[in-house]
Amino acid sequence: MALPEAQIQEAIAKGERHDAEARAAREETARIERERFAGCLSVTDCARELGMSRTALFERLSRDGWLVRGGSGNWTPTRWAVSQGFMMSRGPVSSEHGRLTPMGRQELVRQLNVMPKDDNK
Repeated sequence: MALPEAQIQEAIAKGERHDAEARAAREETARIERERFAGCLSVTDCARELGMSRTALFERLSRDGWLVRGGSGNWTPTRWAVSQGFMMSRGPVSSEHGRLTPMGRQELVRQLNVMPKDDNK
């Protein structure tokens, strides 16, 4: 017993609408994720911007309670640093790594009393 042509066309249209909605939802999720991390820098890039060594900045962030070593040996932002808006985690928990937010970089500039390097010069 074959379906009438109208039902077939309706099923195809319904599937295409579903696909379009799923695609739009994925695109929106990707946009939100990009915005969430806009302006954030890795510790390495932030160290370069501040004119200090990567190791020195990791040590400073650890000493000041911004980062801790996780069970896998990776640096992980502390809850305090995240709650203050200074750092964010990016990636799955098993491999997450901290990124400094613009607010975190401003706080470091204030604490260190330095001017960030301007790479555009």
